[in-house]
Amino acid sequence: NMPFKIAPLTNNTFAILGKNNNYIEIKISSPDEILNDYNGNALNEFLLFQIDLNKEFEKRAPSDDFKNISVIWKKVPESIIKKYKLLLEELEQKKKTSGLE
Repeated sequence: NMPFKIAPLTNNTFAILGKNNNYIEIKISSPDEILNDYNGNALNEFLLFQIDLNKEFEKRAPSDDFKNISVIWKKVPESIIKKYKLLLEELEQKKKTSGLE
């Protein structure tokens, strides 16, 4: 089992540290970025997290350490999960006000 560590960096970025001193830096998307990149309706905190990780993976291929997103998600601290909950609420609000629901 992978011993991941997750460290908040700024208000909207965090690092996922792998076992070989490797890490990836993840930026938490804005509501507009999610609306531009994702067409599905059924969003939750985990899916938003997955979207952000996959964006980083497209930029550079991660080591196999980082491929199991659900294992990483279990290590995400509450402070970062709260940011995804807030993002989810902002998305719902934006969808309502723009008639996208």
